[in-house]
Amino acid sequence: MKSVFCTLFVFLVTTTSANANLIVNGSFETGTLSSWSSTNTIIVSSNGSHGGSYNAVFSQVSPPSYDTLSQTVSASPGTYNLDFWLYYNDATGQEFKVVFDGVTVVDLTSQLNSGGGAYIHVVENGITATDLNPVLTFESQNFVNYMRLDDVNLVAAIPEPSSLSLAGFGALGFIANEIRRRYSSRIQA
Repeated sequence: MKSVFCTLFVFLVTTTSANANLIVNGSFETGTLSSWSSTNTIIVSSNGSHGGSYNAVFSQVSPPSYDTLSQTVSASPGTYNLDFWLYYNDATGQEFKVVFDGVTVVDLTSQLNSGGGAYIHVVENGITATDLNPVLTFESQNFVNYMRLDDVNLVAAIPEPSSLSLAGFGALGFIANEIRRRYSSRIQA
């Protein structure tokens, strides 16, 4: 019976703590790019942040060069949800992509050629990591203006309610089986 309760405890702890942001310094509030690796001309700025005081700025860069901002995430293989805020100006020739665990999961290149002048909230749910400690990379090619990145969040995908219900019924089955087994052993004794 003890093992059943331990299993239930571990299940509840892991499902309730699944919301923790796995990105370190995702809002750039340290005022630096600490925990990030960058190439070319990415800086941290206190102007025009979405939330808080700082944001990462992808400066003007000419093709074929890209600005990249990467972080190795302390995570296991599994499914994750990513969201971030991106500011861009209306200009043609802008590219912005997000690569997670070697796979392009967001490509905003066609969207960035109209509109702009404000932050957009980008949400990508159900991205998959197949490797331990995957790398999250933001890539920008922007030879006209600049882009701002802020409030980057990567969280483990929480099982949908039907999965939780199924797990709950499974746990109840374990408990019922344990009770039945103990009751049967008392009768036979």
